[in-house]
Amino acid sequence: MLVKHKSRRRSRLEREIQHLRKLAFAPPDHSIVPDTAYFQIERDSIIRARVLLDCALVEEFAALIIMNNILTDSPKWNEIKFFGRIKRYHIFYDDILGRLPARYKMTIVRKFIQVPKRILKTVERMLALRNVFAHVYTLDYTKKRDLAYKGQSILSETGFKSYLQDSTDAITFLVKQTKLL
Repeated sequence: MLVKHKSRRRSRLEREIQHLRKLAFAPPDHSIVPDTAYFQIERDSIIRARVLLDCALVEEFAALIIMNNILTDSPKWNEIKFFGRIKRYHIFYDDILGRLPARYKMTIVRKFIQVPKRILKTVERMLALRNVFAHVYTLDYTKKRDLAYKGQSILSETGFKSYLQDSTDAITFLVKQTKLL
């Protein structure tokens, strides 16, 4: 029964993804733009979305590490290890940590835990890519250095695979350091 539930859910998600893909990236009827342009837009959008998602996770986990280390002597925090409905935790998380840039959060995290240099370099590369993807709608392909990850274009399959491996390692490290999950 559980297996059928998973396969039905998976089938439904696959249909939804295909439908969303057609809505988001299909060429309009009678378009003079070649189909390859739409494939390029889709490729760039997938990579952009993944980089932005990964950077948001890095930022969220860094904030949780900071909270966990600052509030470690709070009996209530140690009891619930989550925000619950406690207003001061929400204020600290949203209004204080939420206003700090990701790089500052990582600087603070380094004061509490030892972060391997490999992870720090990965996070720096991730945030540099995030700045390109988040602040520019149309990518400037002539600025290859801005779209590079470890010397390869993030838009290439090898560059994206390298990015995925490194970002997964960085996120996994931060998740383990939150000591909340």
